Amino acid sequence: MPLRIRRFCSSWLKLNTKCLLCHGIVSGFVTLAFLFFMLLTINNCSWFPKRFDNTGIIPTGNPFHYLKGQKNDSGQRKNLEISLNSQITGNPDKTLPDYIYIINEPNKCRVSRPFLILLIAVQAWQSEARQAIRQTWGKEDLLHGVQTLRLFLLGTDAAPNNAQQALVDESQKYRDIIQQDFLDTYNNLTLKTLMGLKWVTTYCPQIPYVMKTDSDMFVNTEYLVNKLLLPDQPPRKNYFTGTGYVFSGDLAEKILKVSASIKLLHLEDVFVGICLYKLGVSPVPPPKDSDFNHWKRSYSHCLYNQIVTSHQFEPKELIAYWDNLQEHKHTCV
Repeated sequence: MPLRIRRFCSSWLKLNTKCLLCHGIVSGFVTLAFLFFMLLTINNCSWFPKRFDNTGIIPTGNPFHYLKGQKNDSGQRKNLEISLNSQITGNPDKTLPDYIYIINEPNKCRVSRPFLILLIAVQAWQSEARQAIRQTWGKEDLLHGVQTLRLFLLGTDAAPNNAQQALVDESQKYRDIIQQDFLDTYNNLTLKTLMGLKWVTTYCPQIPYVMKTDSDMFVNTEYLVNKLLLPDQPPRKNYFTGTGYVFSGDLAEKILKVSASIKLLHLEDVFVGICLYKLGVSPVPPPKDSDFNHWKRSYSHCLYNQIVTSHQFEPKELIAYWDNLQEHKHTCV
């Protein structure tokens, strides 16, 4: 009897081991197949963050803001393979909401011939940020022989308060605020950008370049103008990232017109990217990958002397970095 039990147990253990082995092999194949399927799915999704060298597409500040491109054997970019059909309405006669200016500066471009307009998205309560930008990279007389204009883009607050009168007073003092009567919320950032494009199209259509950026950015305006845009050459380059993009002034009207046929998205840089796609406009990679940064770069005056943007700055920090750069930038090779 014990012998039979031993034989039974031995056979049972061998069978169980084989079953476990088979189960492990099958499970392994299923897992590998699932991972392979996920990799294929991710690789063909336009929303997955990736970078494609030499395709003309530049990463943005949000991992869902990437556009996917391919190269053929000759190294030329094929058609962008991005899922835009659901966003394009196909109705060219559609008109955008016509919001009313509460604060406007219609004559700002008439008193000078600016080279660059800075469109800066900001909210009413961020008066300290606006002041920091006025003192630093947004100074309109910063560059010798090159005129820049600064415009802060605002909507309205949902709850009545005293901020509006303070904003009006600030506008009368600095003449650098435009505001329309849409709610100033995160979901309306696209309306804010379209307001800026409409202002450029209406009041400053001959502007060579426009930069759209945010209130928590460090922008090396001098490096941008003198090293990338080159005032002595005709406008030809468009640099796009989520935290700050630069485009030739003639694109403002084109983007505004084509935007009427595209479903509005609250992700404004994605929306502008879709407009460019429909226009057939390809952004140009900057000379260095490090020129536009959607995060805060560790500070050194020589590094910040050779970049265009860095992100996530408090007003006092922005002023401190800027002052240090102006004091020491001449020591950099």
